[in-house]
Amino acid sequence: MKEEQEEVIRALMEKQKAEHQSTIEAIRREHENERQLASAAHAEELCKLKAEIQELLLRNQRRELDVEMALGEREREIAHLRESMKDLIGRRSEADETAKDIHRREMEHLQDQVKKSNTRAERLEEELGRVKEMWKEADRQNASNNRKTESLERAL
Repeated sequence: MKEEQEEVIRALMEKQKAEHQSTIEAIRREHENERQLASAAHAEELCKLKAEIQELLLRNQRRELDVEMALGEREREIAHLRESMKDLIGRRSEADETAKDIHRREMEHLQDQVKKSNTRAERLEEELGRVKEMWKEADRQNASNNRKTESLERAL
């Protein structure tokens, strides 16, 4: 794209140069016709000044094109950055949703584990209650057997 623009600039410069040459030729012809009014050196100096003005105009046009190209490039960069930001925002939203989903599933899993643990604890408490009752019964049976043993020992 820059090469095309440089081609355009070169073409403009050559056109301007051709116009400049035409202008110089026209001025020289005028000089020939108006030789009585001005000297040849004055006319040539005038041509040089006009040529310098034309060259300055061409330089300004080139600078304007360079500025326009730079502005276009910056606008494309800004558009690209905007698209990148939109993409990043979208990705962040997706990541946030994924993190929320993972957190929810972890919480559900932990709640299930707590329920299972509570159920097991309740069963163990029930079992402990049964074991205590069995121990009490065994202690009563043992005490009864001890009394029977003592009474048999006394009877013997």
